[in-house]
Amino acid sequence: MIRISTPMIQQSGTNTLLQDESNLYQVQQQLSTGRKVNTAGDNPLAAVQAIEVAAQESVNSQYAANQTQATNHLSLAESSLGSVQNVLQQVRQSLVQAGSGALSASDRQTIAQSLQQDYSQLLSLANGRDTDGTYLFGGYNQTTQPFTSTATGARYNGDQGVRQLQVASGATMAISANGAQIFQMVRTGNGTFGAAQAAGNTGTGTIDQGSVTDYSKLTGDTYSINFAVAASGTTYSVLDTTKGTTVVAATPYTSGGAIDFAGMQVSVTGAPAAGDSFTVAPSTNQDVFTTIDQAISAIGASQASPASQAAYTTQVGAAIANIDQALGNAIAARSQVGANMQELSSLGTSTSSANVSIQSQLSSLTSVDYASAITQYMSAQTAYQAAQSTYAKFAQTDLFQTI
Repeated sequence: MIRISTPMIQQSGTNTLLQDESNLYQVQQQLSTGRKVNTAGDNPLAAVQAIEVAAQESVNSQYAANQTQATNHLSLAESSLGSVQNVLQQVRQSLVQAGSGALSASDRQTIAQSLQQDYSQLLSLANGRDTDGTYLFGGYNQTTQPFTSTATGARYNGDQGVRQLQVASGATMAISANGAQIFQMVRTGNGTFGAAQAAGNTGTGTIDQGSVTDYSKLTGDTYSINFAVAASGTTYSVLDTTKGTTVVAATPYTSGGAIDFAGMQVSVTGAPAAGDSFTVAPSTNQDVFTTIDQAISAIGASQASPASQAAYTTQVGAAIANIDQALGNAIAARSQVGANMQELSSLGTSTSSANVSIQSQLSSLTSVDYASAITQYMSAQTAYQAAQSTYAKFAQTDLFQTI
């Protein structure tokens, strides 16, 4: 037989009262905070899940912030590259004008001044800063001015890096464009090879920058096109100066006609003198500032003789070809920046959708359903009040009162 003593009954009543009070307090907390899980003890499983989902929300929010930061960087870079493109197009127009025919000294001075202004503007853009004060085109080196003007062009002080930022899980994105690739690594000539005339030429022959006719035949050697003049007419021969071999024997020359060899084609126009020669060599990197500086010098030089005029025409043609290569660099860099911005826009949409899903999941785990909570509160309050009343009556009853 189990005996139930008065203290045991009192303890049971006290426990019931305390439990009802705890239930009431828990619902009150939910209503006041708007959260149905305020401590891990409220719902251990939901609490663990909520922590995991909150961690996902934090990571997702950081990706969203990184995407905004990347968009800001790229927007400024895109704008700057657009300005670079405009300046280079202005330079090209000036060079075309400079090579369009005989110019007066005043004309040459005007074009040279315009090119000098373009040079200064381009250098300023190359040394442009981001909104945080760092340099746009210095690579990883963000605090050192990328380009310093020299007597013959500009020196690059940055590195070959491109800054990256993680914008999604497992996805990093370039948020800058490298100045060396845009302004320094400009291929001379047509990008594969370049042509120039010998300094001692005395005729009026000029050479264009040509084109590639068969990439499989390119050798990477340097060639010399040499002219001879006889009573029967002018001929040319082509010598591979790298190997010391003749690749085209004496061939009749026609002004403007194509000269083909080793997968390349060039055209010489005018009347080369006996002993005149032209060099065709693999393209090298030449910074765009050097190209503009050389063009300014060529425009300022005397063009008193037909030979000097021919040399000038060839130099201007080479400068135009180099500027075209620089324009290609700027356009390619700008296109890549634009593609990155487009990708960021898509990632932003995905990140926003993921955020909505995460917040909905977190809300279902932690947020209070007020209608349900109010019902629970009323029920808990009624139970608590009933327990209080019952306990109070019981506490006033003992064996002596019964006797």
